[in-house]
Amino acid sequence: MFRLPESVEALRRGAAEFAARELAPGAGRRDLDKEFPAEALRSAAALGYLGLLVPPNFGGQGRGNLAQSAVLEEIACADASVHVTLSVHNSLVCSPIA
Repeated sequence: MFRLPESVEALRRGAAEFAARELAPGAGRRDLDKEFPAEALRSAAALGYLGLLVPPNFGGQGRGNLAQSAVLEEIACADASVHVTLSVHNSLVCSPIA
């Protein structure tokens, strides 16, 4: 059976806790009201979720694709709009740096 490396599992657990605490509550209402949780995105940035693949010398986490996938999967379970924002930021915006 496949198990995530402990460093990735810890990151995944942190993302799951963040998503449950800050994203899941009110996600449906925000979708209906066409609102975006900008403050939650700032919190995600503070946790390093906006620079998962970016090397540390450029201010990122320097994680690999497995870690990025684990984080994004947990975020997607709670709020699709935040997931898409983080995914696009980490791929299209940060790829040239990583």
